[in-house]
Amino acid sequence: MIGVIIIPNSKIFKLTLLLILLGIFHLLISLFFKTNLYFYLRNSVIVYSIFSFFIGFYSLPYLIKFVKTIKTLLWVYILYGLIFPSISILERFMAAVFFPFLFKRYNYISLTGIILLDVLLAKRYESMTVALVTFIIIIILLIQKYRTFKLFCIIGGLFIGSIFVYLSPNFKLYKSPPYNLYGNIKAVAQSNLLLQLDGNSTWRAVFWYRILIDRFPENILGIGFGTPLLEYKKGFDTVETENDDEHDIHVSGCHNTYLTLFLRMGLGFLVLIVLIFREVFKEFYSFKVYYLNNLNILLFISFFSVSVIGLFNLVLESPTGASLFWVLLGFIAAVINNRQKEINLIAQQPHQHQ
Repeated sequence: MIGVIIIPNSKIFKLTLLLILLGIFHLLISLFFKTNLYFYLRNSVIVYSIFSFFIGFYSLPYLIKFVKTIKTLLWVYILYGLIFPSISILERFMAAVFFPFLFKRYNYISLTGIILLDVLLAKRYESMTVALVTFIIIIILLIQKYRTFKLFCIIGGLFIGSIFVYLSPNFKLYKSPPYNLYGNIKAVAQSNLLLQLDGNSTWRAVFWYRILIDRFPENILGIGFGTPLLEYKKGFDTVETENDDEHDIHVSGCHNTYLTLFLRMGLGFLVLIVLIFREVFKEFYSFKVYYLNNLNILLFISFFSVSVIGLFNLVLESPTGASLFWVLLGFIAAVINNRQKEINLIAQQPHQHQ
């Protein structure tokens, strides 16, 4: 007898399945457009890492026991990495994702501890990204309603978009000589005082401009896998890495993981990931009190951390970062599913006594 595959009644589960199907579609189409097989296989991590979601979804019952087992080791590892800063020892971005698991429950003490660890991490590793992630997480936790959060996102998006439009003429200066894979960032920075505040932010902004504007309308359908993010000159090596420009522009991201995947998988990815986040945040704000009474709210904080990190760095393009994101999303989908089942059981009890 052939077993029947039962899909859980979880919107996040179903949206993730659609995302996998979209990824597989692009993998198949990309076989005809890839630059070479090596770059194609390197990019394929974007799709196969999504399967980590199912590990999180089905292993939730073992999470608490696992966290208790490794908690002491995790404390030793993180404290050592903070005392003796080394990126090879402590990944300065992803470490913040594990901080919630160091505490037994969610209260003012644990929240203060998480924030202090984040601040210490940002200071010790001189990471503006960690500080920014901490700031955004605090805002998310302070907001009380989903409607307020949605309004905050809309206003924030419009604000960033207006600045982006205002600076667009400056971004175009990336084409100025001399040639560089990412463009003449120095010329862009010197054209406006705002762009001189932080070199890394200016570099990212130019990259995003090229992804969104210069690659339109290709980005609507997606450029697929094994293809270059930007045009490059073969044989040139203008970036301070171990590899040449051709390698870098094929396997790296644009330091906003969602824009990178939007370029590779098109508007379909953007729609699905927005719907997934919509489900997560609606659940979080609608049943915040429920999740406050158990360890599950710490899962939400960890997931928010890795999600916000993706706004400024590579996450879904790397095996470790992507697996962490999808496993945590699997946990979130599972706790939501369990909460729905629990409420349904409670709702059915009065009928059983009638």
